[in-house]
Amino acid sequence: MRGARLCRASILVTAMLFAGCTWQSPRTVAQNYLTALEQRQYEQCYLMLTEVDREAYPRERFLTAVPLTQDVTRRWFWPVLKATDFDLGEPQGQGLRRIVPVKVKAPDLARLERTINAMIGLDADPVPAARHALSSGDFPALSYLDDIVLVKEHHRWRVRADFPARERAADLRRHALDSYYGGSYAQAVGYYRDAITALDRSEATGGWGLKYLYGRELHEIETIVAQRAVALAYDDKLKLSDIGMRMSAAGRPAIFGKIANNGDRPVDSVRMNVTFYQGHGADRRDVFVEQHVPIATPLQFSDFSLRALPLMPGETRNFGFELKAPIDTQRSADPYVTVSDVVLTQPDLMPSTESGARTKGASPTARATAGDNED
Repeated sequence: MRGARLCRASILVTAMLFAGCTWQSPRTVAQNYLTALEQRQYEQCYLMLTEVDREAYPRERFLTAVPLTQDVTRRWFWPVLKATDFDLGEPQGQGLRRIVPVKVKAPDLARLERTINAMIGLDADPVPAARHALSSGDFPALSYLDDIVLVKEHHRWRVRADFPARERAADLRRHALDSYYGGSYAQAVGYYRDAITALDRSEATGGWGLKYLYGRELHEIETIVAQRAVALAYDDKLKLSDIGMRMSAAGRPAIFGKIANNGDRPVDSVRMNVTFYQGHGADRRDVFVEQHVPIATPLQFSDFSLRALPLMPGETRNFGFELKAPIDTQRSADPYVTVSDVVLTQPDLMPSTESGARTKGASPTARATAGDNED
């Protein structure tokens, strides 16, 4: 009987711990959420959400957008979360709403990805090295402030996630990245600003962290836009050689060649034009132009699915791409390849050259604002 009573008491204590009971303070509820998160008790995290949040997102979808975590696939969710530190502050606010600040120190995933690729090269598998870096704490890090937002619901403090707003912001960010990779930089900036505005209007758990992370990417693109004249002048530093047209592995006409970075800046992206010309002398004219991006270093973390490695000064790299021009054009016209656009690597995204964990981000005493990028 005594064992049964102890068992029932243990179950009762566990239930009270995560239920957000009336007597629990906002800070206790926030700490319970973080404890459940760090102990991989995601079901308990889900049960601590508001009724509106649970109605908006079933458990399965919750696991793809857990508040206070970075936007990664399930493959990297736990390794990244395990490498993240949370430091809870004191609740602020009054009435039926409380905001509990959280200092977050997390892996700088975009920079880690570039660092791992720089360390192992283009042809090796980055996953084992990345897992080792995350488990050992040997990674570049970001420090920023986030929030746990609590609302009182049926006399209990509940965690507010506002998944619809988070989803809207994520969609806008995807549009921003698509625009960036398509060369529409001003459009990308607009999408990022809209994403951050959507999070601003929400005031939900994890919102400040997402605004900080989106703001870093926005800052990178704004800097790229500001440096367009410098980047365009850098075209002359990129030399093409051994250009030839032959069949790809898939049996389609393709252009192959080499590109050398003869300048002093790393290059994230190179866009090339292939212009088809017909005729000779004064009658020579272009009949078709197509664009390709043979070198494209992802701005965001790509889950190590892409080779995130800029073209470094002094480096020569092979490239190749299949042609898109109509077959008749390819047969009757001569292709001419030129560099049409360059994106220079921003200092914040340079691969780390030192060992050990490094921190970059907001001051621990001031809230990180969208677009901030402090050293």
